[in-house]
Amino acid sequence: MSGKTLNKERRVYIDTNVLINYYRGLQEDTKAMEMLFKMRDCELYASVLTIAQTISTLQGNKQIKASRESVVTFVRKLANKIHFIGFTDKDIEAAFVMENSDLEDNLQYVIGSKLKCYYYVTNNVKDYKYNAISAITPSHVYTIDDRCVIQLMNHSDKAVCSVTDGFFMRHALFGYSYISLSSKANARKRVRTYCPRFAPFLSPLYY
Repeated sequence: MSGKTLNKERRVYIDTNVLINYYRGLQEDTKAMEMLFKMRDCELYASVLTIAQTISTLQGNKQIKASRESVVTFVRKLANKIHFIGFTDKDIEAAFVMENSDLEDNLQYVIGSKLKCYYYVTNNVKDYKYNAISAITPSHVYTIDDRCVIQLMNHSDKAVCSVTDGFFMRHALFGYSYISLSSKANARKRVRTYCPRFAPFLSPLYY
């Protein structure tokens, strides 16, 4: 895996429930993980706590019935794609002083923040109400990739409003204005006005 420094928007933290569902082959989680693996200049992170929880659940849950060999193979596959990150007693103490009552979520947040991760991919978005991050479900992983967003804008009337809302909220971090989008035409106009570097990816039909 590359060791180069990336903008925090390209650093993605993966929650335990996503990895468990990926092993189980659930459609949204599997699609999300495979998409993340293929994204250019995107670094993926998970804490050693997450990996331990994943192993424990896969081996201990009678409904999953994961064999030792399959779990080992799965974790080794993850290790080739994801950075496994440890934590310290200071991280634990930092989690203790946070207002959120769920200490494990706090610890995951502290670990991810240390790495300057911006995206947290989780099936429990409501548990990650921290201002410095963007918690998204596996079904919204594609919004991380701006070119993918633009492709959707070119081909999908139905998806464009929700997708581009996330797109502009993200770019607001870099000084762009976030304006609620009500139509496909308005979305394209906003791209040309506020994010002109992505305008070349728009279909010429809409200029």
